[in-house]
Amino acid sequence: SPLFKVDRGTFAQERDVWGAGVILYQLLSGEPLYQQGRGSDGLRQLTDQLYVPRKIAELEASNEARDLLHGMLELSTAARSTARDCLLHPFITRFYAADDNDLPRTERIRSQMQHWLSAMRSFHNAPRLKKLALVVAAHLLTNNNDTI
Repeated sequence: SPLFKVDRGTFAQERDVWGAGVILYQLLSGEPLYQQGRGSDGLRQLTDQLYVPRKIAELEASNEARDLLHGMLELSTAARSTARDCLLHPFITRFYAADDNDLPRTERIRSQMQHWLSAMRSFHNAPRLKKLALVVAAHLLTNNNDTI
């Protein structure tokens, strides 16, 4: 995330939320949040406190999507949404299966989050070559081009 102090060897969840927000922005808009500029243009995008809110406001997306992005791309790490807040945001929870009505909504969400965490732990523990193969396979499966 922009304007952060480098802490070597420490994990900062807030930075991961920022990175996920940048990816979500690109998925929703079809273009990178930060345009690749040379010199002062790129630095200006990173340091302009109005740049991200302006880009989110211009985004053709639902109010829920823009609200989630505002929380994820908040410059202040103290005010930024947590990963849990993001996973429980209405923009995300509305995509949960509607046919699970026999369970209370919070239990469905908790169960789904545990499944995702388990999948992420499995992926994290996989050898690097296996991870690369999975990423390539996912890319090939989502590519509209049928050739390898």
